[in-house]
Amino acid sequence: MRKIISLFALAGIILIGKNNCSAQNITDLRINEVMLKNNTSYVDNYGRRSAWVEIMNTGYNSVNAGSCFLTNDINNPRKYRIPYGDPVTNISKRQFLIFYADATSQHGTLHLNFLLDSTNRFIALFSPDGRTLIDSVTVPNLATDFVYSRESDGTGEWIVT
Repeated sequence: MRKIISLFALAGIILIGKNNCSAQNITDLRINEVMLKNNTSYVDNYGRRSAWVEIMNTGYNSVNAGSCFLTNDINNPRKYRIPYGDPVTNISKRQFLIFYADATSQHGTLHLNFLLDSTNRFIALFSPDGRTLIDSVTVPNLATDFVYSRESDGTGEWIVT
Protein backbone atom coordinates (compact mmCIF):
# COMPACT_ATOMS: atom_id res chain seq x y z
CA MET A 1 0.00 0.00 0.00
CA ARG A 2 2.84 2.38 0.88
CA LYS A 3 4.42 1.75 -2.49
CA ILE A 4 1.18 2.68 -4.32
CA ILE A 5 0.83 5.91 -2.30
CA SER A 6 4.45 6.79 -3.04
CA LEU A 7 3.89 6.20 -6.77
CA PHE A 8 0.78 8.42 -6.75
CA ALA A 9 2.68 11.13 -4.88
CA LEU A 10 5.57 10.92 -7.36
CA ALA A 11 3.17 11.05 -10.31
CA GLY A 12 1.46 14.10 -8.78
CA ILE A 13 4.78 15.89 -8.34
CA ILE A 14 5.77 15.12 -11.93
CA LEU A 15 2.41 16.38 -13.26
CA ILE A 16 2.59 19.57 -11.19
CA GLY A 17 6.15 20.20 -12.36
CA LYS A 18 5.20 19.50 -15.97
CA ASN A 19 2.26 21.94 -15.81
CA ASN A 20 4.39 24.64 -14.23
CA CYS A 21 7.15 24.20 -16.80
CA SER A 22 4.89 24.31 -19.82
CA ALA A 23 2.42 26.93 -18.62
CA GLN A 24 2.10 30.10 -20.62
CA ASN A 25 0.99 33.32 -19.04
CA ILE A 26 -0.07 36.43 -20.94
CA THR A 27 1.06 38.52 -17.97
CA ASP A 28 4.60 37.70 -19.13
CA LEU A 29 3.99 39.95 -22.15
CA ARG A 30 5.36 43.50 -22.05
CA ILE A 31 5.50 46.46 -24.35
CA ASN A 32 9.26 46.64 -24.76
CA GLU A 33 10.06 49.18 -27.49
CA VAL A 34 8.16 51.74 -29.57
CA MET A 35 9.26 53.76 -32.59
CA LEU A 36 6.98 56.55 -33.84
CA LYS A 37 8.88 57.77 -36.93
CA ASN A 38 10.64 55.03 -38.84
CA ASN A 39 12.95 55.89 -41.76
CA THR A 40 15.71 53.30 -41.26
CA SER A 41 14.37 50.54 -39.01
CA TYR A 42 12.02 47.61 -39.69
CA VAL A 43 10.44 47.18 -43.12
CA ASP A 44 7.10 45.38 -43.30
CA ASN A 45 6.16 42.64 -45.78
CA TYR A 46 4.96 45.35 -48.20
CA GLY A 47 8.31 47.16 -48.27
CA ARG A 48 7.06 50.03 -46.12
CA ARG A 49 8.40 51.58 -42.96
CA SER A 50 5.99 52.73 -40.30
CA ALA A 51 5.70 53.19 -36.56
CA TRP A 52 6.05 49.93 -34.67
CA VAL A 53 5.57 48.35 -31.26
CA GLU A 54 7.65 45.50 -29.93
CA ILE A 55 5.96 43.07 -27.55
CA MET A 56 8.29 40.91 -25.48
CA ASN A 57 7.61 37.61 -23.79
CA THR A 58 9.54 38.05 -20.53
CA GLY A 59 8.77 34.50 -19.44
CA TYR A 60 10.66 31.28 -19.89
CA ASN A 61 7.84 29.50 -21.73
CA SER A 62 6.21 30.23 -25.04
CA VAL A 63 3.22 32.61 -24.83
CA ASN A 64 0.54 33.08 -27.46
CA ALA A 65 -0.52 36.74 -27.72
CA GLY A 66 -3.53 35.75 -29.82
CA SER A 67 -6.82 37.17 -28.52
CA CYS A 68 -5.06 39.92 -26.57
CA PHE A 69 -5.81 43.51 -27.56
CA LEU A 70 -3.61 46.45 -28.52
CA THR A 71 -4.94 49.99 -28.50
CA ASN A 72 -3.88 53.61 -28.70
CA ASP A 73 -7.04 54.70 -26.82
CA ILE A 74 -7.47 53.78 -23.14
CA ASN A 75 -11.24 54.30 -23.58
CA ASN A 76 -11.31 51.70 -26.38
CA PRO A 77 -9.29 48.77 -24.99
CA ARG A 78 -10.57 46.36 -27.65
CA LYS A 79 -9.43 48.43 -30.62
CA TYR A 80 -7.24 45.76 -32.23
CA ARG A 81 -7.71 42.11 -31.34
CA ILE A 82 -4.59 40.10 -32.09
CA PRO A 83 -5.90 37.21 -34.19
CA TYR A 84 -5.96 33.86 -32.46
CA GLY A 85 -4.72 30.84 -34.35
CA ASP A 86 -2.01 32.56 -36.40
CA PRO A 87 1.28 30.84 -35.50
CA VAL A 88 3.11 34.17 -35.74
CA THR A 89 1.45 35.27 -32.47
CA ASN A 90 3.20 32.51 -30.53
CA ILE A 91 6.15 34.26 -28.89
CA SER A 92 8.96 31.97 -27.74
CA LYS A 93 10.57 32.44 -24.34
CA ARG A 94 12.41 35.78 -23.96
CA GLN A 95 11.61 36.70 -27.60
CA PHE A 96 9.83 39.58 -29.35
CA LEU A 97 7.07 40.29 -31.84
CA ILE A 98 6.85 43.49 -33.90
CA PHE A 99 3.48 45.08 -34.73
CA TYR A 100 3.25 47.85 -37.32
CA ALA A 101 1.07 50.77 -36.24
CA ASP A 102 0.09 51.68 -39.81
CA ALA A 103 -3.73 51.47 -39.80
CA THR A 104 -3.66 48.68 -42.40
CA SER A 105 -4.84 45.61 -40.49
CA GLN A 106 -6.02 44.14 -43.80
CA HIS A 107 -2.31 43.52 -44.49
CA GLY A 108 -2.16 40.82 -41.84
CA THR A 109 -1.87 39.91 -38.20
CA LEU A 110 1.09 42.19 -37.46
CA HIS A 111 -0.53 45.33 -38.90
CA LEU A 112 -2.59 47.29 -36.40
CA ASN A 113 -5.79 49.13 -37.29
CA PHE A 114 -4.52 52.39 -35.80
CA LEU A 115 -1.59 54.77 -36.04
CA LEU A 116 1.10 55.78 -33.63
CA ASP A 117 2.65 59.15 -34.39
CA SER A 118 3.50 62.49 -32.78
CA THR A 119 -0.16 63.01 -31.79
CA ASN A 120 -1.06 59.38 -30.98
CA ARG A 121 1.66 58.27 -28.58
CA PHE A 122 -0.19 56.03 -26.13
CA ILE A 123 -0.11 52.23 -26.49
CA ALA A 124 -1.67 49.59 -24.26
CA LEU A 125 -1.85 45.81 -24.20
CA PHE A 126 -4.99 44.22 -22.74
CA SER A 127 -5.73 40.60 -21.88
CA PRO A 128 -8.23 38.59 -23.95
CA ASP A 129 -11.08 39.71 -21.68
CA GLY A 130 -10.58 43.24 -23.05
CA ARG A 131 -10.67 44.72 -19.54
CA THR A 132 -7.47 43.66 -17.80
CA LEU A 133 -4.56 45.95 -18.58
CA ILE A 134 -1.31 44.01 -19.00
CA ASP A 135 0.96 46.94 -19.89
CA SER A 136 0.84 50.48 -21.25
CA VAL A 137 3.09 53.40 -22.01
CA THR A 138 2.83 56.95 -23.28
CA VAL A 139 5.75 57.59 -25.60
CA PRO A 140 7.39 61.02 -25.62
CA ASN A 141 7.46 62.82 -28.96
CA LEU A 142 10.52 61.20 -30.52
CA ALA A 143 12.75 62.35 -33.34
CA THR A 144 12.91 60.19 -36.46
CA ASP A 145 14.45 56.73 -35.92
CA PHE A 146 14.61 57.06 -32.14
CA VAL A 147 13.19 54.30 -30.00
CA TYR A 148 11.50 54.48 -26.62
CA SER A 149 12.57 51.27 -24.90
CA ARG A 150 12.92 49.64 -21.56
CA GLU A 151 16.37 49.95 -20.03
CA SER A 152 16.59 46.17 -19.77
CA ASP A 153 14.49 43.88 -21.97
CA GLY A 154 11.00 43.68 -20.50
CA THR A 155 11.81 45.55 -17.28
CA GLY A 156 13.17 48.76 -15.91
CA GLU A 157 12.80 52.41 -16.70
CA TRP A 158 11.94 53.71 -20.15
CA ILE A 159 14.73 55.45 -22.07
CA VAL A 160 15.18 57.05 -25.46
CA THR A 161 17.75 55.32 -27.66
